[in-house]
Amino acid sequence: MSCYVWLNDEDPVFEEITASESCRMFEEDGCGVLYFGYVGCAYCQRAVPELNTAAKACGVTVYYVDVNSPCNTEYDYRRLLPYIDSALVETPEGKAFMVPLVIAVKDGEVVGSHMALVDGYNIDSESSQMSSEQKKELQNIYIELFRQASS
Repeated sequence: MSCYVWLNDEDPVFEEITASESCRMFEEDGCGVLYFGYVGCAYCQRAVPELNTAAKACGVTVYYVDVNSPCNTEYDYRRLLPYIDSALVETPEGKAFMVPLVIAVKDGEVVGSHMALVDGYNIDSESSQMSSEQKKELQNIYIELFRQASS
């Protein structure tokens, strides 16, 4: 997680897993929160610190799948997509797997998800950040996902 430039935490809540390992959460009727993203994604760079802050406040571990990791194969993603179908984004070309994507899983089922950041925020420059209010809004979205995964 050290490559996330705005994550200023020596002990973040993330546990990195592979796409294949994330399938186990569904196959074994697990509960938890999955985060799909990658370091080179500008939106992911901004989401990770807020996800970490929210998870720390709630005492939650977030399972991080680096979608660009060479450990993840096309087969792994083909296996994963049916499980997360409800969290995929509808596009004119069909459903798409986009990041940053946070998925709440309870008893092996998707019970909530959030893709991107918050409405009204656009990245205008490499250094642009969300306002304090937007960060809090995003943290609250994540907190609700944690609640859904645990209730």
